[in-house]
Amino acid sequence: MKKITKKTAFVWTTVLGLTFSSMGMVSAASSVNDIKGHWAEGVITSWNDRDLVSGYEDGTFRPEEKVNREEFTALVNRSFGLMGSETIGFTDVKQTDWSYEDIGVAKKAGYVSGYPDGTFRPKNEMTRQEVAVIVANLLGLNQSGTIESLADGQGIPAWSKGAISAVIDNKIMAGYPNGTFGPVRTATRAEAIAIIDKALYFKTQKDHLAPRPAVEPTPAPVVTPNTDSTVPTNAK
Repeated sequence: MKKITKKTAFVWTTVLGLTFSSMGMVSAASSVNDIKGHWAEGVITSWNDRDLVSGYEDGTFRPEEKVNREEFTALVNRSFGLMGSETIGFTDVKQTDWSYEDIGVAKKAGYVSGYPDGTFRPKNEMTRQEVAVIVANLLGLNQSGTIESLADGQGIPAWSKGAISAVIDNKIMAGYPNGTFGPVRTATRAEAIAIIDKALYFKTQKDHLAPRPAVEPTPAPVVTPNTDSTVPTNAK
């Protein structure tokens, strides 16, 4: 397994909203005691077992805590293995901020943008419609669908409608039992992990099923009689 440096551990801790304590962070392979019966128990346990996430020192994971924009961006970058940053001009993101490079990576990858006033608002909690837009952009999903079936569909703004329809159609995100999508509800840790896990699976399937470029057949040589030698000539 790749060695985890203190810097890497700190970044992942920040990304997932987890913390160090005087006794150290709980081992990623350790079980957490507050996800039993939770709807995301399976995916959290899977990520925990694979050393992708870990819980608090008290043995909790706190799946219902909120995720903000910089945390979600960094988590997407690491999960998808995105690299290569670019200079960003957001007025509220400094080069000294831990998330500066991650936001630059996300901007270069083209799946995020700032607000009209030139800000990124990294500490803002990540809404479900923002998550949908990021995932749809990241996976290049067709965003021409409709969302009339959602109970709150008419209240969803135009800028996120296509993305929400796309992630629902591709079974990456889903609505709530009451028929709503909850576009302005903040995404929780559990939701963030579950959604990214499904997005990664979708990408794997998409890449695996993508048709390979056609290979031009190499013409067989034609042997032309010659008094001195046999000269192979490629057929046209």
